[in-house]
Amino acid sequence: MKFIRHWVWASLLAATSALVVACGGSDVAQLTATPITLPTTGSLNATVTGLRAGGTATLVVTSGSQSQSVSITANGQATVATDLPAGAAYSVSLGVKPDFQTCNLSGASGTVVAGVTANFSMACTENPMFAYVANEIRDSVSAYNINLTTGALSTVTEAVTVGNAPYFVAVDPTVRFAYVVNSGSNTISAFTINPATGTLSEVPGGRVATRGSPRSVAVDPTGRFAYVVNYSANEVLVYTINPTTGALSSFGPRVLTSSGPNSVAVDPSGQFAYVANSNGYVSAYTIHPTSGDLTLIVPTVQAGIGGSSVAVSPNGQFTYVANFTDGTVSVFTIDPTTGALTSVGTVGAGDGPSSVAVSPDGKFAYVANRSSDNVSAFTINAATGELTPVGLAVPAGRAPVSVSVDPTGKFAYVANFSSSTVSIYTIDPTTGALSEVANSPFAAGTNPRSVVVARAR
Repeated sequence: MKFIRHWVWASLLAATSALVVACGGSDVAQLTATPITLPTTGSLNATVTGLRAGGTATLVVTSGSQSQSVSITANGQATVATDLPAGAAYSVSLGVKPDFQTCNLSGASGTVVAGVTANFSMACTENPMFAYVANEIRDSVSAYNINLTTGALSTVTEAVTVGNAPYFVAVDPTVRFAYVVNSGSNTISAFTINPATGTLSEVPGGRVATRGSPRSVAVDPTGRFAYVVNYSANEVLVYTINPTTGALSSFGPRVLTSSGPNSVAVDPSGQFAYVANSNGYVSAYTIHPTSGDLTLIVPTVQAGIGGSSVAVSPNGQFTYVANFTDGTVSVFTIDPTTGALTSVGTVGAGDGPSSVAVSPDGKFAYVANRSSDNVSAFTINAATGELTPVGLAVPAGRAPVSVSVDPTGKFAYVANFSSSTVSIYTIDPTTGALSEVANSPFAAGTNPRSVVVARAR
C-alpha cells in the first residue's frame, strides 16, 4: 500500500511539472485556486390561481425600508421580486385587487434566504352578485343571489319589512348599504348588506323621515351623501351617510325641483345631480364637494312629457330621461365644468317608458316600457350620446316599471309590477341585444316597483 501511495504522488508531481513546463513556466509548480462567490440575495415567486381573464392585481413587496409593486395579469407562476438582501424580513400585500374578485395571500411573509426563491400563493375568487327588489304592496324588499354564469335568480332569505309602499331601492358604491324610499309612509329605510350572502339587516335607527311621497334615492360616488326626491313636495333632500353604520342624517334646507320629481341621479364624478320631473323639465344641480349641498343650475331644461326616470352615462358625458307620457327618451350632453345640460334630441321608445338604465361600459341603454310590456334596447354613440334602437323591443312581464344592468354588463333585470315577476336577459356584448334566459320571468315579491343589481368591486 505504501508503494502505491508513493507511486500516485510521484505521478501527480510529474504531470504537474510537465504541465507547467509546457506552458512555459518554471520547474516549480504554482497552483492558483478559483474563488467561489456565494449568493447574497434571494427571490420571491407567486403561484396565482382563480384570476379572471383580463383581470389585473397589484402586489406590494416590502423588505426593510424598501417596497416595490408588481402587476399580476395571469394565473400560474409569476416572479414577484429578485435581489432581495439575504437576512432581511419581507412581506407581500395586495395593492389593487381585480374588479369583482377577492384575492387572498398565503405564505406571503418571511426572511430572505441567500440563493433561495421563496414561494407564496395568491388565490382569487369571484365576488357574489345580488339583486334587490322593492315590493310596493307587501311593504318589503326581497334579496336574490345571481348565478354568475346564467344570470338566474335564487332567493337569499325571506323579504325584509320596510315602510309603507316602498318605491325605489338603491345600493351605495361600496355595496355595504342599501336604501329604500317608502312612498306611503314618507320614510327611508337603511340596511347593511352581508357581503357573502347578500342578506339585509336594518341599521339601528335605520328608518328616517322624509316627506311628500318620496320616489327615488341616489347615493353619490363617494358614499357620503344620499339624495331623495319627494314627489308631492317638489323637492330634493340631502342626507349624510354614516360611513361605519350606514345610518342617514338629514341636514340643510330643502332644495326645490320642478313639478312632480320622480327620479334623481348623480354623475360619476360626484359633481352634479339631475332630477326628472313629471312636468317634463330636468332640474340640474352642482354638488358641494365638502357638504354635499345642492345648488340649482339655471336654466332648467325641457325634456319630453312626463319625466319618469333619469340616468347618467358612466363616463359622465350624457344624461338620459325616460318620458312616460310621450313614449320617448331625451338625450343631453353634460358640460364637464358647469354640469349644464344641452339637448341632443329624443328617440322613440315603447309605450309608457318608466325606467332607463345605461350599461357599465356606456355602450348601451335600456328602457322598461310599462304600457307596452316590453323593453327597448339602444346603442349609444360614443361621441354624441345619441341613441339608435337595437331591433324591436323584447317582451317583458306585465307593466315593467324598472330596469337595471348588472355591474359587469352581462345581464339586465326588469321588475314587472302587475305580474309580480322579474324578467332576466343576457346582453350581447357586441350588439347590446337582449335574450331572455331560461327561468325568466322569475316570481319576485308582490307588485315589484324597483330592482337594483349590486356586486362588490
